[in-house]
Amino acid sequence: MMGSFSIEGKSAVKRVVALAVISLLAVAAIYSVIFKISGIAPFGDRSLTYRDGDSQYIDLLMYYKDVLAGRNSIDYTFGKSLGGSCYAVFAYYLASPLMLLVALFDKGDMMTCFDVMFLIKSGLAAFFMALFAGLRFPAESSGRKHCVVVVMLAVSYAMSQYFVSQSSNIMWLDGACLLPLIALGVSRAIKGRPCVLIVSVSMSLIFGWYTGVINCIFTVFWFIAEWFQAGGRKLFKSLLCYAAGMLSAVMISGVILIPSLYMLSGRTHGTTDLFSSISSGFIGNPLSVISNYGPGLISLKGSVSLYCGSFVLMGVMLFFVCGKASVRTKIISGILLAFTVLMFFWEPLVLLFSIFRNVESFWYRYSYLGVFVLVFIAAQYYLGESETSFMKVMLCALSFIIAGALLNISGVSAAQLQIWNYETSSEGTAGCIICGSALILCFAVTVYCCFGKENKRRFEGVALTLCALLTAFEFCLSSVILLELYSVSNATELAGYVSRETSLADYCDGLEGDGDFYRISQTSNRTAIGLNLTAEYNEALAFGFSSISSFVSAPQEEQGQYLSKLGYPFASDTLTITRASVAAADSLLGVRYVLSDYDIPQYEKLTDYATGKNVYLNPYCLPCGFIADYDIDEPEDSSDPFEYTNSMYSAMTGDKCRVYKACDYETSVSGGVTTYTVQVPDGGDALYGNIVFDDQETRKLSVNGVYETDYNCFLAPTVFMIPTDSASASVSVDSETGMHPKFYVLDESALMSAAAKLQGRAVQFSIEDSSNFHIEAHDCKSGEKLVIMLPKDRGFTVTLNGKMIETQDLCGAYQVINLDSGDNDIVFSYEIPGIKAAVAVSIAGVLLGTAAVTGYYLWRRRDEESF
Repeated sequence: MMGSFSIEGKSAVKRVVALAVISLLAVAAIYSVIFKISGIAPFGDRSLTYRDGDSQYIDLLMYYKDVLAGRNSIDYTFGKSLGGSCYAVFAYYLASPLMLLVALFDKGDMMTCFDVMFLIKSGLAAFFMALFAGLRFPAESSGRKHCVVVVMLAVSYAMSQYFVSQSSNIMWLDGACLLPLIALGVSRAIKGRPCVLIVSVSMSLIFGWYTGVINCIFTVFWFIAEWFQAGGRKLFKSLLCYAAGMLSAVMISGVILIPSLYMLSGRTHGTTDLFSSISSGFIGNPLSVISNYGPGLISLKGSVSLYCGSFVLMGVMLFFVCGKASVRTKIISGILLAFTVLMFFWEPLVLLFSIFRNVESFWYRYSYLGVFVLVFIAAQYYLGESETSFMKVMLCALSFIIAGALLNISGVSAAQLQIWNYETSSEGTAGCIICGSALILCFAVTVYCCFGKENKRRFEGVALTLCALLTAFEFCLSSVILLELYSVSNATELAGYVSRETSLADYCDGLEGDGDFYRISQTSNRTAIGLNLTAEYNEALAFGFSSISSFVSAPQEEQGQYLSKLGYPFASDTLTITRASVAAADSLLGVRYVLSDYDIPQYEKLTDYATGKNVYLNPYCLPCGFIADYDIDEPEDSSDPFEYTNSMYSAMTGDKCRVYKACDYETSVSGGVTTYTVQVPDGGDALYGNIVFDDQETRKLSVNGVYETDYNCFLAPTVFMIPTDSASASVSVDSETGMHPKFYVLDESALMSAAAKLQGRAVQFSIEDSSNFHIEAHDCKSGEKLVIMLPKDRGFTVTLNGKMIETQDLCGAYQVINLDSGDNDIVFSYEIPGIKAAVAVSIAGVLLGTAAVTGYYLWRRRDEESF
């Protein structure tokens, strides 16, 4: 019944749990078949680690494996940019308990681990959806129709377009898994039982706070819809129970939320001016939700795909056309459906469910909410009192097919898809539409056989079986089509790369005299994108060495901005591009070793592998800490990375220092290509260039006939090395206008002189553990300062000879400390900002939740006794 939220008897509960387990196993079995067909690991060379899954997640899983083994830390690590806490990284990417599976896999098998986690999370989504459907719409008897429908609805939710399209963002799937349980919790909270709501919302926020926050927003609207469904009575009691449950859950998750949001509070990327951003306009055409509903179609900005199968689609249409629910229930469901569509097209709601941030990719991250609503409405038809005529079933099916076809012809649909280098052909799109239409007609017939007025009971079993088989086939077809886009084909290459990279890191760690702190940079990573570009900058986290780069959604922005000034661009405020080794910048950053797949003449080559990367020693590397008897001030800011670097060396050494000198060049234009012929003073070989463009159009850069690279685009370097052994070199770019080139030669003698001066005043920097750093400076004089290559962080406590002090921040990458005369003992201790307060809030949340559950139990018991 539509307003009933109860289920009678333990046997009924056991039956629903059994159906949930069957749903989980069904999804696991279907996806296993899909993996086999598509060659997804462990059955082949492909993996679900598409885009960010490959660029971020694989390395983060390796990092987490080291954390679990005690070889790395969440508190503080030098594998993240120049150093910082990984707590926000853990909270966003790795907090799901399923991430513990990494302990069972070798690093070289992390792509298989990733795919297995997706399969389990999809199965859990079906499990919780079956619980919701079975408990929200209890059966009056244990009929096979009810059981099969519950399983089919659960499978439809867990195998919807959202799960495959967002499979690479596996941290978002926890929120989608738990949404049905949260919705059930809201329904029960309305009746004075907040326990399920508290537990489910807490888990959602702790396991993946991003989708957890989205779920919390959705519960507000779901509460309104369910309250009206329940008859709209006892608003105060229902609202109080819901509010107490939500508050308790948010407080319980404080141990994750408070430190994470505190660390992200200063981030600028994706932020929006709320009042200036609110618009009452629409993004795209809401009617495209119809034309974009089909197997193999995806979501783009302004055109969401809520595809969750034809069985659900038929249930939604039949509910409004011939369902026996009351007019009130249909009106409420219609308003809920309209609101759901507006969530993806009306700008205020898009902004709300995007958590007031500008979303630039992976549309729509919250479309699982829409899928859930469709499944819910379909459940009201299939699991309520339902029967229909053949005419009404076919009318619904044909109406949707005709509407979708007309909208596609009129260009409303976003079916002409293009994402990066993937593009569907018009024939492929037409095939998806035709196939989808055929499936709808097939389901119309089978649904009629199950729910038709003239249906004979002896046909019901056959019809249910056909319906289940059609559902499995439909999702196999849709998933196989989507996996052509949402997968990569390098799973078997990972093990070999892990072995080689580990050996290089171990080699650097084992060199004599390297007991002090140093950093490692790389000129190549596991995979390339476009022409000589990559997005994989988390390998330092993966392989446990200190670095100068990272790619996470919880970056150290001040460090990234400093690196950008030195010539290592901070792309999208999330990753630092360090593919091109720049000697003067590396030396400032403490990079002692460079792992390079090409020769770097100004560095000493320490290994000699015929293929892959070799280890190069940077002789100009500055010490991690040194004593200065002069003022260390912020260098003069400049948009020119060469002049900024010169200013930085002058500040560090206390003398006027120019490690870069400008070069003369000549310009020639021919056939749409501009060529710069650079004159190299004294035939030097450490030559660098930087070309600024007036637009953002990608160019191809050809450097002295040695290499080519994409340039002036996302993931591209700004400063590039120009290999040469003569008095001139040429640089060509496929453009004629709008360029502002700069070419500089490195004065190696000036760089060596600066390095020698500071190396002679170095102090020992010892790392006691992941969050405690110890420095000793002896025989110091009054007025001397310690410059330490450790970025300032809100979590640091610094003591000088046992007394707490404040340090001076320098460029977001160093700290300056005024020393006492004589011996100085400096200790840096790190604690995750806000963690103690967060733990206290979580404990208070547990107490409040316990009180809420107990209080409402006693309240209900008193009402029953008084009755």
